[in-house]
Formats: sequence, C-alpha cells, structure tokens
Amino acid sequence: MKLWKRMALWSLLLFIVIFNISGLAIIESSHASELRGELGRVLEQQQTLSSGIEVLLQNGIAGTESMELQILRNYVASYARNAIPPGSYLEVLRQDRQAFYQNFPGKLSSSRAELQKIKPGSQNYIIRDRGDKVYLFASSLLTVGGEDIYVSYIKDISTIYEKRQRQYIAFMAIALGACLLFGAGIYLISRKITRPLEELTLSAREIAAGTYAQRVTYNYNDEIGTLARSFNRMADLIQHKIKELNEAAGQKQQFIDNFTHELRTPLTSIIGYSELLKRQDLTQENFQISIDNIYREGKRIQHLAESMLKLVKLRQSSLQRESLSAREVFAQAAQSFRMRLENEQIKLLIEPDDHRFDGDPELCAILIANLLENAVKASPKKGNITLGVFRHGVQSGIFVKDEGNGIPPEARTRLFEPFYTTDEARAGQNGLGLGLAICFQIAELHDWKIEVESETGQGTRIKVIMPDYDTTILQVQQDSDIEAD
Repeated sequence: MKLWKRMALWSLLLFIVIFNISGLAIIESSHASELRGELGRVLEQQQTLSSGIEVLLQNGIAGTESMELQILRNYVASYARNAIPPGSYLEVLRQDRQAFYQNFPGKLSSSRAELQKIKPGSQNYIIRDRGDKVYLFASSLLTVGGEDIYVSYIKDISTIYEKRQRQYIAFMAIALGACLLFGAGIYLISRKITRPLEELTLSAREIAAGTYAQRVTYNYNDEIGTLARSFNRMADLIQHKIKELNEAAGQKQQFIDNFTHELRTPLTSIIGYSELLKRQDLTQENFQISIDNIYREGKRIQHLAESMLKLVKLRQSSLQRESLSAREVFAQAAQSFRMRLENEQIKLLIEPDDHRFDGDPELCAILIANLLENAVKASPKKGNITLGVFRHGVQSGIFVKDEGNGIPPEARTRLFEPFYTTDEARAGQNGLGLGLAICFQIAELHDWKIEVESETGQGTRIKVIMPDYDTTILQVQQDSDIEAD
C-alpha cells in the first residue's frame, strides 16, 4: 500500500475513533446530567408527597371503619391529583404491602427491590423499563400510628431516554458526514504532502537510469523540503562525481594514448635504424649515424620510463618533512643547472632569502629542477630566468620566471596534465610533457598550490604557494641579483 493511502486510512480511522468516542462521551455525559437532575427533582417531590401523606394519615388507619378508610383514601387521591404532575404516579402501601392507594396504570409487585431493607427516614430509587416506557421509582418508609407505610413516587422519564436516542441518531448522521468530509480532505492533503516524495522517487529512478541533471522542486521549509534539498545536494554530488569520473577516464585514456605515442616514436626510429644496420653495404658513416640515433632514442625511452616511475612513486610515497632554507635550495638548483645554462647561454637570477619552510628535501629539489627545466626550454638564447621568493598579503612561496613566448590562456588549464606540451613551452625541444605533471604531484603531496602567470611575448611566472611558509617579513635584495656561477 502506498504511503499516501496509509496516511489517509490511518488518519481516517483515528478520526473515526476519536470523533465517535468524544461524541458518545458528550451524549452520555449530557444524558447522565439530565438524569441526575430529574432524579433530584423526583426525590424532592417524593419527600414532599411523603410528608403530606404522613399528615393525612396522622390519626392512623388501623382499626378504622371501612367507610372512614374510604374517606381517607379519597383524601389521599385528592391530594395526589393536586400535588402530582401529569406523567407521575403515587403508590401507598400498608404494612402488609397491600395497596392503600395506587394510580399507576398497571400492576406493580409489592416485593420490589427498592422496598426491601428500606429504613424509616431514608429514600430508595430504581429505574425500570415497562414495555416501551421507562419509569423512575422513588420510595420511602413512614411510621404512622405504629404502622409502617410505604410511599412510592413514580415518574415517567421515557422522554430523557428518547432524547438520548434522538441524539444518537443525529450524531451518527453527523459522524457519517464528518467522516466523508474528513476522508476527502485527508485524501487531498495526503496526496499533496506525499507528492514531493513521489517526485523524489521518480527523480531517483531517472538518476539511476543516467539522467544526472534531474532535480526536485519543493519550496516549503519543512521536513520534506529539507529532504528535497538534501536529495538535490546528493544529486549535485553524484553529477559532480560522475563528471569527475568521466574526466578521469578521459584523462586516463588520453594518458595512455600520449604514452603510446611517446613510446612509439623512438621505437619506430630504433627499429628503422636496426633494419638499416642489417644491410651489408652500409658505410661507416651511416653505421655511426644509426648507432647514435639508436642510442639517443634508447635514452629517450629510458628518460620516459624514469619519469613514469617518478609519477607512480609520487602517488605512493610519504613525505619526510624537514626545515629547508630557501637560499640553500636555490643554490643547489643553480649548481645542478650550471652547465646547462652555460650551453644555452641563459642567465639565472636568484633573489636571496634566509627564511625557511617545511618540505621533503628530495621532492623539493625535483620540483625546482623541473620548473627550471621547463623555463630553460621556453627561454630564448641570452635570456634570463629568475628564481626567488614572493609574498602577497598572507600568501608566500617560491617562483620561477622565464622570458619566453608565454603560454596561451587555453593551454594553461591543461599545463599540468601528463604528456601535454605546447609549442611555446616545447620551443623545439624533445620534451615529454611530464615535468610539470610531476611538479603538480609534489605540490599536492605538500598541500601546496601552483599558479601560472603568463602573457604572450612577456614570458611565464610559475608560483608555488606554500601555506606553511614562514610569514615574517622577507628581506629581498632586489639590487643584488646573483648570476649563477
């Protein structure tokens, strides 16, 4: 059974139970109150009649002549006609339970429950059904002239029970109408309340079927609204994760394609020159050329394998952080690139800094070396490369700046992808496009960020932002650029 049906059914059942119990309780309470009021009036009337009859019978009835007894009965009858309202009756019994006076339309037993164990001065009452009528019997015991006299006042209270019966009938009609109206109302309300849940279910099915852009619209700030917003956030995350997975799959495929391409080129060259070596008429000059090319392409494959191995190790390695001096790290990098810079006729400018930062010494050396390698490839002959420290507000870190052609905006977002290179960055070199990818992995391991600032024809500045870098004021000597020895 659907939720809205269960809501409507249980709400209707609860309404029926509460409404009927409340209505019946009100009817019974009203009936009991009216019955108590009538009982009070009957007992009061019975006491009045009992006192009047006691006065009439004060001289006693024992031993009186039948004529005088009949006169006494006539007095009692006359008193009853004047004192008793319509629908009420009087019964007077002598000590032997024989009727002295009775005007009730029907035969009454003299051994009734309300007459048993009755005491002088007290009143007993009982309600009896006789046919389609209901009577209230109120009795008391008098002692007149040494004889016990039973006086019973009988009142027809059928109208009270008929009124209750009419109230029951009216209430049942009202209850039926109220249940129909409530059922229709709760049906509409439950459908309205559960409609967003149905939309959530449909949206979940569509998302499961691949429609990740599906969302739920529900603007009320209630529990279902909270659920709908949570569902939409979940759908956003799922869509985002699916997008990331698709991008990762695409990048993985592109990585494999690029790797295959990078590997196929030197292998093709090696195979070609190997086939050339098989020829017997090969001259010494061509033999040497073939050997040199095979060696060069073999070194290229070795470099590719080593770079790939670095990427794999970076994803699995743990950091060995130490306190490093920016000045010492820069000096080591300058020493490592000394011969390369001289051959390329490029000048390395270092902005000295004595402050320290935490990092893995080996990985930091690889990071700076790859950044310098990339800058060297992009720099023209007799150009300058600057290695230094930057600070902008709370941001600080190191940077490498070249004077190359710059990187176009559309290439900057892919600059750190494996095997991705640009003509401006490659500058005629046989780069694999793995250097900046390795830099990016090292920065992620240290929780650092890399930013690229570049303008066409103005060179490129790559910044490594280090949140844990010492935030004291740096004494950067702008005037004392140090040329790498």
